[in-house]
Amino acid sequence: MACQTINVKEEIFSFHNIIPAEFQQEIVNCLTGENNFPWYLIDRIGHKDYFNNTDSQVYLDKNISDYGGLYHMLYDEGVSRSEYCDFFMQILDSYCQIMNKSISKVHRARIRYTHPVPHHNFIKYAAPHIDFNSDVDFTTLIYYVDISDGDTILFDKKHIPGQEYNPILQEPLTQVYTHTPNRGEAIAFSGHRYHSGNYPIEHGRRIVINFDFIENDA
Repeated sequence: MACQTINVKEEIFSFHNIIPAEFQQEIVNCLTGENNFPWYLIDRIGHKDYFNNTDSQVYLDKNISDYGGLYHMLYDEGVSRSEYCDFFMQILDSYCQIMNKSISKVHRARIRYTHPVPHHNFIKYAAPHIDFNSDVDFTTLIYYVDISDGDTILFDKKHIPGQEYNPILQEPLTQVYTHTPNRGEAIAFSGHRYHSGNYPIEHGRRIVINFDFIENDA
């Protein structure tokens, strides 16, 4: 089935079948089951930087759930970090073909795996964040490996240097778009837009592949 692309709002795009069904299944087979894919533990999926400049360990935004998960780094600032890097970069290649873009720089590509956690519900979400601070415009692409819950949430605020958002000190942001994980789907948006990952509730896992990159018109 051909990819369906929707311009949801401003610079936010959603994609159905961003890659062919056969490749979607290859990704599921690679990351799940008994294939011994190397996962690594992360203490919290929100940014630890929020706690650097305050004595508080409590979020003013009471909707935040702050737990850990698993990750696998594919690529980071010019260096491949994984033997699986080229395999998963095909997702980014498909994005470029669909959107008629070229990539001048990949900042980071990684995979995140979260499980159900205590006291989480459909109202809550992980700490809003941007993937990293940059004065240069970049794009974030999130690919959904399989059907799950635990939506990705995009907020109204965008990062401005010197005006960083900290959910420990500031009131909750306004949600402008949510996307429920479904196999073969993806969303793309400005990397400066604050967004939130999540934990599944009714499903046993939620796996996303995240790319941050600078793009140009092809």
